[in-house]
Amino acid sequence: MGNGCTDPQYDGNAFPPFVAGKSLVPASLYGRAQAACKGNYWDARDGSDCAAALASMRDAVQDLNLYDVLEE
Repeated sequence: MGNGCTDPQYDGNAFPPFVAGKSLVPASLYGRAQAACKGNYWDARDGSDCAAALASMRDAVQDLNLYDVLEE
């Protein structure tokens, strides 16, 4: 199956801790997302501080292959 989706909430909440845990985004940005989203990243409302922090995280890793973060 490869990388099948298990659950929108589970999968959606996994992205911020993953990119922060791999040091792909600054700790300060992850902290901003944690504070704004209160640990619930998967259903951020448009225009919210949470959505803005998550967009910044996605922008920071947009050129990376998230399935192989060690790839050049």
